Amino acid sequence: MPLFTVDSAIREACRAIAERSWMFRNTVSVTTVASTQSYAVTAPTNHEVFAVKAVSIGGATMLTPITDDPAMRHIQSLGTPSFYWFRDGQITLYPTPDAAVTLSIESVIRPTFAATAVDDRFLPMQDAVGYYALFLLMNTNNQVWGNAAAAAFNFQRFTASLNNHRSAFEASGVFNTRHVRPVFF
Repeated sequence: MPLFTVDSAIREACRAIAERSWMFRNTVSVTTVASTQSYAVTAPTNHEVFAVKAVSIGGATMLTPITDDPAMRHIQSLGTPSFYWFRDGQITLYPTPDAAVTLSIESVIRPTFAATAVDDRFLPMQDAVGYYALFLLMNTNNQVWGNAAAAAFNFQRFTASLNNHRSAFEASGVFNTRHVRPVFF
């Protein structure tokens, strides 16, 4: 049985694009509770949080990201949070909040493995999706269609396409759809 089918390769391509580009974001508000240090970061249906880009208090005071340090998990300092770390779908604050504050959490999301549809936001990047799916399918050993040279070529095309889309997104905040070529959606 092949490692990837066409539909799973397309889904995995969308996950790879979301992970490598950080273009798919979701902002949620979380109200803290005094003496509670960790909070779940949620994502829309069929998506999961891959990373946290920014956390602020009341949309104004930015918290500083730090590395998850197990020693800090046990420090019982209370106050207004200044730092955060993200791990396993949860954001942990330091110091631990001593009162209720409203956090604005901007997260980077990707489709889940179980997602059964491709998000419309990927449509402007059909070329990148197609190249990565072809890379996965051709990079399969012991299959008739396996071809390492073609897989490497498609991975190079994917990287170039993703860089173009990411540059257009960063410059304008919207997807540049002028150079999209249909692949097989």
